[in-house]
Amino acid sequence: LAQAVPVFPLRARRRPRDSAPAAMADAGREASPGAMVTVFVLFPGRTEAVCRDVSCASVPVLRQQLSLTVEQELTVNHPRHQGQFALLERVDQVFDGCSLKVFVPQHSIFVTSALAVRRPVAWYPGASLEDVEKAIVRAAGFEPGRSKVE
Repeated sequence: LAQAVPVFPLRARRRPRDSAPAAMADAGREASPGAMVTVFVLFPGRTEAVCRDVSCASVPVLRQQLSLTVEQELTVNHPRHQGQFALLERVDQVFDGCSLKVFVPQHSIFVTSALAVRRPVAWYPGASLEDVEKAIVRAAGFEPGRSKVE
């Protein structure tokens, strides 16, 4: 007689979650400091990314190679989740074939006056004080050049 063997349904083995740097190392895409890597850079106002070969020595060197100004910030995509971007803070976030997005942070306030109710005013770094003041006066509904409310 054959002995009855209990049968259990097979479960797929789950792969343990690993960190992003470990995933990059597994994929062989992690860049060593100072190595040349190919990145795709999307600049503000452009619809197509530009392919560049850059050195991964440090973040300031990378910013200099991309000719970025002080106001501009860089974000880099996640190695496994291509649609997710994070602020570039360390050079080990850069890997061969990554996408970098350049953006300029926007400053904004809301203006409320007797003539206007909660109107947004936005400006970018580098805007002159006079330009910001003119935008606030216009949003408040006052005439340009008028120094005070009568």
